[in-house]
Amino acid sequence: MIFLGVFWSAFILDWLLGDPRWFYHPVCMIGALCKFFEKLLRKIIPSEKIAGVLAVLLILGVTISAC
Repeated sequence: MIFLGVFWSAFILDWLLGDPRWFYHPVCMIGALCKFFEKLLRKIIPSEKIAGVLAVLLILGVTISAC
């Protein structure tokens, strides 16, 4: 029962306030980080698989450390 109260409270607050327009959404920041690492690692590392694994590890490391 408490879960429903928390759910509806969060739903109504999100509906009323929404995401602030002045703040860059975290998902957009992660997308920009993906683009940055992809460009950088494609220049440095010839193997796409190794570059991909390294990109995933770097992106996860940055996003986890930012929390």
